[in-house]
Amino acid sequence: MKSLSTLFRHSATVASLIAASTVTAGLIAPSASAMSLVPQEEGQVQLTNSGSVGCAQGTCISTDSFGYSITSLEYDENSNLSPLFVDKGATEDTYSFNSFTIEFPERDPGTNSEITEEFWFRPVAINSNGKPRNEGRLEIGRFLFEFDEEVEEMTLDLSFFDVEDGNVSGIIEVNGEDFEPLLPGGPDDAIQSVTLNNVESFVVQLGNPNSTTFPSSGDGVLLQVEKSVPEPGTVLGLGTLAMAGGLGLRKRNKKSDA
Repeated sequence: MKSLSTLFRHSATVASLIAASTVTAGLIAPSASAMSLVPQEEGQVQLTNSGSVGCAQGTCISTDSFGYSITSLEYDENSNLSPLFVDKGATEDTYSFNSFTIEFPERDPGTNSEITEEFWFRPVAINSNGKPRNEGRLEIGRFLFEFDEEVEEMTLDLSFFDVEDGNVSGIIEVNGEDFEPLLPGGPDDAIQSVTLNNVESFVVQLGNPNSTTFPSSGDGVLLQVEKSVPEPGTVLGLGTLAMAGGLGLRKRNKKSDA
């Protein structure tokens, strides 16, 4: 039978290991690394399908370096595929196409937000005749985002700006499965957020071309996407610590029993 002093020594060793593990776990607790998936430059975004408009001036911003692609989807029978832009509200921008021009003013009518220095995805509604609605100022579209590979524990935070019509804008599909609910209506210039986990793809719907709140203009919506993933090595480091601690305890037990 082991002596009481030996048992006390073992108990003290276990207590010390638990205490050390607790402190160390606190020091290396998994933290998230966040990055915006909105290119930090203004311009038209490269889609897998250019739709009926193509790229203004023949060039578009690629999202390849961000690890995802975007496809424009049909919204309704009265609309063509929407092009997508990155826009910062504090600047005026003009995009020239073969038969029309899209102009983003410094401040859109009815929008008086302080987010003007940030980059946002901005869709443009295209009528069935191939021309932009409201001179390109109506932000409406449906888009499929597909990631090169699923990142386990990846979190996406999506921010929707200026959703005033309820139950129209939001995420409608994640990884090929229907997703609910759509966003409620909110006040002018408000931001609503949705968080998604373990994402391979998602479909987002922005704005309402058939708005009853704004029957002459429609309800336009902007989008931001931010990705967060755990810092590499944090979880592994904690597991390695536990394994090393267990080996150390067994070695001490053998010495004590000798």
